[in-house]
Order: sequence, then structure tokens, then C-alpha cells
Amino acid sequence: MPVRAYRFAAEAARAPGWRLFANESSVDVLLSDSHPFATFESEGAVEVSVTTGEAIPSGCTVEPRRHCIVPSVSGEAIVFQVPGPGHYVLNVPGRLSLYIWVNPVEVVPDQPNTRRFAEGTITDVGQLRLSPGENLYLEGGAILRGAIRATSTDGLRIGGYGILDGPGASLADVWRRLMVIEGSRDVVVENIIMIRPRGWMLTLGDCENVVVRNIKQIGSVLSSDGIDIVGSRHVHVHDCFLRNGDDCVVIKSLDLRREDDILLDHTRPVHDVLVERCELLSYLGGNGIEIGFELCCDTVRDITFSDCDILAVNQYGAAISIHNSDRATVENITYRNIRVEHCYDKLFDLRVVRSRWSHDSERGHIRNIRFENIDVRVSVFNEGYTSSLIGGFDEEHRVSDVHFQNVRMNGELATNGDDIWLFTKHADAIHFQ
Repeated sequence: MPVRAYRFAAEAARAPGWRLFANESSVDVLLSDSHPFATFESEGAVEVSVTTGEAIPSGCTVEPRRHCIVPSVSGEAIVFQVPGPGHYVLNVPGRLSLYIWVNPVEVVPDQPNTRRFAEGTITDVGQLRLSPGENLYLEGGAILRGAIRATSTDGLRIGGYGILDGPGASLADVWRRLMVIEGSRDVVVENIIMIRPRGWMLTLGDCENVVVRNIKQIGSVLSSDGIDIVGSRHVHVHDCFLRNGDDCVVIKSLDLRREDDILLDHTRPVHDVLVERCELLSYLGGNGIEIGFELCCDTVRDITFSDCDILAVNQYGAAISIHNSDRATVENITYRNIRVEHCYDKLFDLRVVRSRWSHDSERGHIRNIRFENIDVRVSVFNEGYTSSLIGGFDEEHRVSDVHFQNVRMNGELATNGDDIWLFTKHADAIHFQ
């Protein structure tokens, strides 16, 4: 099966020691501010061969585990086959994980009024504000340094297999969210790689009818949220790889106008959101899948997370969480077919709270939450430390109607709260099926 490897500029940072071949084609292994990564195109199965510049230890693995990929060592190389386009993580003991992103063969869109950045180029644009009717396209092998802003840009398309690489030298001392799209309808963000952010990576503020697909992120700093869906409706996020220093996918509603050249109020209800087929890794205290903390609206409802792999949640976040620290009623939330490969501090965390992020004086509610077909891999470090929390704020602001159906811990069915290490307060109607 033919492979297309992208041509990156000589100045692009390569990962020392790493080499990767895909069906014998050499692919650049690039370096973010944390992990090495490689990306290329192929329609079908690919044999991947990786060397690290050091002796290969035993115990190498490839995630997600659902692919059942078992790497072997051939000479000084780790060799394995991936089934086709997708996102894979090669874990080598003693080394940082290598992220390998296989893209489908590119179909270049025919869209007018598009800012295009070519393969093999590095361009520092500072803060790029897209005008209504403008689109943005990064060819595979292109690197764009800067922050993107788009306000009231209905029909916006941002895509290509290139890289959005942090704020760049022209914004060296300026805090910026990496990409903010606000007040826009019928938006597509697809395929791009986002690395080296200083804050939130992709923010959708007061948007409707949005599709986010096949984006890949590596964020390391605290507050490098992956995708923030803020006061938005009718949003579909799918087939993304999000490695973040904070929450990976998070739903909020708050006013950000005093920050970061944001022009519109994002305190709107959130409903009809579907997140599916994503791989998630959270570090530095964030959560894998989060609703909250800031929920400055009346309702957050009809949200579904489906068929996702939570590969790791490290330090003090939860694999799956709802933190309602404002007035919203959070209801009709479904988590279905979720695989939790690793979490440390908390597994499920559903709470109505007052917090340092609260804006409203009134507390809200959480109700009708469903966990269906959740598979949790339990390690020796979980038992006795990891907990699940379900807690209301007081008798009037409670968590109610929480359903656990076919939740399995190392394959064993959870039939009660003890099986998921559960602590409760001001909560009722918690069901195990």
C-alpha cells in the first residue's frame, strides 16, 4: 500500500534518535514541547518500523489496546502493523511515547477565498484573524505559527494535514488561546495538528452546527485544554487524538470577553453535542471528559460521549467528570462504550459545587446521567487510592438519577458503589444494572 510522507522544512524540530519507516518509506519524526510524533497518509494497512537510537527494551506496547497490536523487535527496530488510518501510541519503556497518526489520502477541497500555506514552509503569522467568507488550509508539511481568531464567520472551513505550532516568536511573551471560533454557524475544523499551545487549544464559543474531525493535539502546559465547547449547540467531534495538559474535551458556558481578544459573550445554553471515536490523554490535573466547571446558563443537556479510549488521566483529574459550579441544570448526559485504560485519582466525578471558577451565586443541578458499557482497566495503583464521587451541594441542589449499566472493572461487572470506589453526598437514585 503506497504511503505519502510529508516534506517538512529543515528548521522543523526533529526528535533526536527516532527514525520511522512506513512500508519502507522514511517518515520524519518531529518534536513538540513534550512528545515526538510522526504523521503520514495511507489508505490501508501499514507496516511500521521504528528505531530509537538505543537498544530496544522488552515491554513495548501499542495503544489503543482495542487494536490488539503486538509489536516485535527485529534487529534494532520495533516492528508492527497498523490496520489503516487512525491514531496510535508506541510506548517504549524508558522513553517518551511516540504518537503515530495515519491520515486517509488527502482530498484537497475546492473552496474559494482560502488562505493556503504550502508544504515545506514555516510561517509566523502572529495573530491571524479570519474575515467572514475566508477559509484556512495547511498543506501536509506546512507549519503555521500563531493564534487563529474567527468571529461571525459562517461557513468557515479550516483544514489540511499541516501543523498549527503555538503562538510563534511574534507573540513570544503573550498568552493566547491557540484557536478561537465564536458566533459562527456551519463550521468545519478538520485534519490539522495543533502543538505547543500556551492555553486552550480549540475554543468553540456560541457556535452552531460545527464538525471537528481528525484533529491531533499535543498540549503540555497547564490550561492546555483540548476542545472547549463553550455555549455552543449542535456540535459533532469525532476521530480526534487529544493529548492535553488539562481537560481533553470540555463543555462550558461563560463570558470570555475580557480575555484574549474574544469579542462575543459565550454564556449560552449547550445542547446536542456528540463526541465519538476519540483517543484522550490528560496530564497535570485535568479530566479526560469534562462538563464544567463554568456553566453560566440555564441548561446543559443532550450530550453524548461514545466509543472513546481514555488512554491516560494522570495526577488529579477524573476519567469522566461533571463539575457544576454555576446555576445550570445538567441533564440527559450519556457515556457509552468508553474504555478507560488508565486513571489515577478519580474514575467518575459528578458534583455540584461552589469553586474558584464559579460566577453565579445560585447553584445548579445534575440529573439523568447514564454510563453504558464502560470498561475500566484497573492497575495495582488504583485500589485503595482511586475514588468515584457523586455529590450535590445541599438538599435543594442534588445529583439524581445516575445509571451504571454494564460497567466492568477488569472485566468484572460492577453491581454496587463499592465496585467503583464510590462516595456520595446529597445524591439519590443511583442505579447499577
